[in-house]
Amino acid sequence: MRAKNFILILLTLVAIPSAAQIFNFSLRTNNQQLIDKALSGAFVRINQSYELCDTVKDEHFGRDGKDHFNIVPFIGVETEEGIVFPGSVLTPWGNDSDFEKYKDRYKPLATKSTISLLNTEEKQSHKYSGSPIDGLALTKYLCTMADTTRTVKGLNVDSIPGKKDGWFIWLSSEKDLAETDTVKLTSIKKDLEVPVNGESLRIDTPEISETVYGGIYVTPTQTAVGQITFILTGIMVSDENGWILDFPFITKSKKNKVLTPIMGITDSSKLNHPKKKKKK
Repeated sequence: MRAKNFILILLTLVAIPSAAQIFNFSLRTNNQQLIDKALSGAFVRINQSYELCDTVKDEHFGRDGKDHFNIVPFIGVETEEGIVFPGSVLTPWGNDSDFEKYKDRYKPLATKSTISLLNTEEKQSHKYSGSPIDGLALTKYLCTMADTTRTVKGLNVDSIPGKKDGWFIWLSSEKDLAETDTVKLTSIKKDLEVPVNGESLRIDTPEISETVYGGIYVTPTQTAVGQITFILTGIMVSDENGWILDFPFITKSKKNKVLTPIMGITDSSKLNHPKKKKKK
């Protein structure tokens, strides 16, 4: 009985996302609930606040009586390697249109980071609040940092390039992300060819009525009988031209460094060959 149920679930998970690729509809079915449960605790919201500084007068400014000029929200992903997040978290004003008219007069300073879980059933979703976070650059677009508060392993990461039979998981909400811990997950089936060199790909913006805040690309892998594990292959980040799918853990191919002759060697740089001993 268990085997039959597993086969039915597996066939449904494969068939419905395939239809989503054709008709581009959101998977808000019982199967979506399986996806939501599988990815529970995989996402964090990073609220990054910043203030403005007059470097000449050494004066700091917030806005509307607050101790910050603005709070810019970002989405991070819990992985076995730590929290992976957009590098723009370190300079949040670059994602804030309100800063445009002040950028020539004031210097922006990151002041406080707050990290909380997204889509969690836990009563306590708060993880961190304090000094601006820092991170190690993974790619041009993404950084990583250790998560000392993590109680789960996080998503396993994909380091192998090539053809992937996976899903886009988009995160969206009708509310301002900075003010909500609940987002909607929309799954769309999509086969991809991940470049050997791990180079990022430009992708289309999904047709979702809510505001899209980010997403990931996962490849489902059967790890045991009746158990499917989502492997994190890529992470979506946005820029001024739209969305980019970045592959932070894909192993880059190593180039063989070819020996080339050095021209213009001076006499002092030439090798001193050992003198042969004369036979007696």
